[in-house]
Amino acid sequence: FGFVCLWSSYFAFYIFTEYFLQPLHTWGEMLQNSQYSTHPLFICIHWGGGVMLLLAGPLQMLPYIRTHYPALHRRVGHIYFAAALLTSTAGCLYILCVGCIGGVVMDIAFFLYGVGLAACAVMTVRRATQRRLYEHRRWALRLLVAGFSSAWYRILTIPGAIGVVPPDYMITFLNLMACLFFIPNMIFVEIYIAYVWNFHEQHGSKHVLINES
Repeated sequence: FGFVCLWSSYFAFYIFTEYFLQPLHTWGEMLQNSQYSTHPLFICIHWGGGVMLLLAGPLQMLPYIRTHYPALHRRVGHIYFAAALLTSTAGCLYILCVGCIGGVVMDIAFFLYGVGLAACAVMTVRRATQRRLYEHRRWALRLLVAGFSSAWYRILTIPGAIGVVPPDYMITFLNLMACLFFIPNMIFVEIYIAYVWNFHEQHGSKHVLINES
């Protein structure tokens, strides 16, 4: 959980300082992809929502905030929900209108990821409004992991960024990472919920990522 918080915060800070503090017309040059500068609206909304998502997610999962500052938890939750919908919708629209650099495989992978992220956000809020808090916190954990996966993708693609991957295999590598950056994470969180979390709850242990206080 600590690694998720630190890397999410760092990546959000990186995106904000490296891109949002720079003119829009320079984004394509920095990313070596002119499509970003010719279609800035979707990317701007996508990244803006992503920054809020990465910052709000870890804060929402802290039991101390949830227990002692419930009003803050709800307000940040509203921002968190809006950020998830904004970043996923803008990302999916960008894919439909422009497409990803990796082609069809990457388009499908990122589109499914965006739909899944939005679904986790909707279910998290729905279970909260229904006062089904047991399920609400499980969906919140899924949303946290889904949001973090976008930052995790940047770690997975470091070999390509530093020149380890040969240029002729770069698209294949990126397409592979587009599938691996979120699918294993979501499988892991389901295993964690099904076995680790439930086991600790059944035995009354507080040594679990997010307790039920």
